[in-house]
Amino acid sequence: MLTTARRSFPCRWPSRCPEGRRALAAASVLGGLLSAPAVAMAAEPYCEGNPAVIYCNDFESGALDGIEAGPAATVVAAADGAPVHGGGYSLHADFTPPYNAQAEFGVRFAGVERVYLRFYVRFDSSWDEPMHHWYAIHGDHPADDWSCHGDAGCRPNGLVCLSGTTVDSREVDDGQLPGEPFFYTYHPDMSCDQEATCANYNDPQAVCDGCASKGLPCESGLECCWGNWFDLNQGVPVSMVQDTWYEIETMVAANTPGMADGEMALWIDGVLVAEHSGIAWRETDELLLNHVIVWNYYPQVQSSRSIWFDELVISTQPIGSAGGGDDGTGSGDGGPADGSSGAGVEGGDTSSVTAASAGPTGGDGSGSGSTGPAGGDGGGESGCGCRGGSSGGTAGLLPLLLLASGRRRSRHCTQQRG
Repeated sequence: MLTTARRSFPCRWPSRCPEGRRALAAASVLGGLLSAPAVAMAAEPYCEGNPAVIYCNDFESGALDGIEAGPAATVVAAADGAPVHGGGYSLHADFTPPYNAQAEFGVRFAGVERVYLRFYVRFDSSWDEPMHHWYAIHGDHPADDWSCHGDAGCRPNGLVCLSGTTVDSREVDDGQLPGEPFFYTYHPDMSCDQEATCANYNDPQAVCDGCASKGLPCESGLECCWGNWFDLNQGVPVSMVQDTWYEIETMVAANTPGMADGEMALWIDGVLVAEHSGIAWRETDELLLNHVIVWNYYPQVQSSRSIWFDELVISTQPIGSAGGGDDGTGSGDGGPADGSSGAGVEGGDTSSVTAASAGPTGGDGSGSGSTGPAGGDGGGESGCGCRGGSSGGTAGLLPLLLLASGRRRSRHCTQQRG
């Protein structure tokens, strides 16, 4: 394991390092969930007989039903006092320190060109930090289930991983937390910190040596690459707060190899809040989107926190509020939802996002570093890398927590966190 300036670069290829081989061998007791295709497991009308549906789970069976999950991601019941969006069950992510990403969960599926992910989410009343790394949609290489994990600091080459995007959050209005969501994205044309800048907080030679060992050499000189920020750009202010149910829908569309035509979009409560295009994630059509993972990465937690998730759907077509669907394409001339929110929710604790102005406004340019990718829409920003420490190790945890030890753990230095 290469360690540079308080930042770890875990083993990129689990089958090629001792800890990875041990974890993968132990994971076999899970009945092949890592490679099994996802199936629909919910009564939501959208999911019934719909060939576009990849996975559905309203948790009403009281079980995870095919979700890979750490020990702190469990199904809980309204009868026991748990918040639910609809029905009698939800998924609880328990952030009790010491927290080592035990509340991660995800779904793997056969690769597709375009993915829509929708879930309902609620942060508890004590949530007082932005979400460091929240959830992601990406495409691992068909020969390596872990090819998109453990490459923080490295520029992707579009051959070993379709990086897709992570969604994080940040505080933009005082006291409104977990705050405003945004895309945190790696791609081959991303902006990176060049040697002189990187040397202010890290060892660029060591970083590039580590990247080269993962098949991602620094071909344009020494540099440190941390996810570029793509901001909300539809004139819709969104700042998530505690004790409120939000409907979150995210779309990622792979680019045509050799072209910068990849897309990503985000809807909150049925309202389009971010849309970015002109992204080149892959150089080969061998790479497809095949993995949704909810990182729930929050290493600085000091006291117990909780997030509840409900009515999770993955599809190749728009999903919408309560599975209403839509004929929109995710290109801005519509959207996946009917504009309503919180169907089936009691107590009036569901958010309502309304547009403050119409039309795209572009990113706000927050964060340090140079501007976004050439050929993109100018929404991406590069961070200077983070100087905060990483979370504790995951040795001894459930084998699925290899996801935690092997994923990107970087963050824009505005937050000063690793």
